[in-house]
Amino acid sequence: MAKVTLAARLERADWVGSFDRTRSRVALMREFLRRSALWAGATGSTEWPFFDIAGASILRRGSMTSW
Repeated sequence: MAKVTLAARLERADWVGSFDRTRSRVALMREFLRRSALWAGATGSTEWPFFDIAGASILRRGSMTSW
């Protein structure tokens, strides 16, 4: 099974059109915000909810080689 990223799932959402999928769209955005908040807390970012998680992680650790 192919791994689908959260960004890909958000891109596939039909944000215009009928309201018959509003619940799933709200659930998807809620999950994005929840995960983003966890990462913001873990990396010390102040730019929640839309920020570069990988970039914030690298800045916090100093470099990619320290992982």
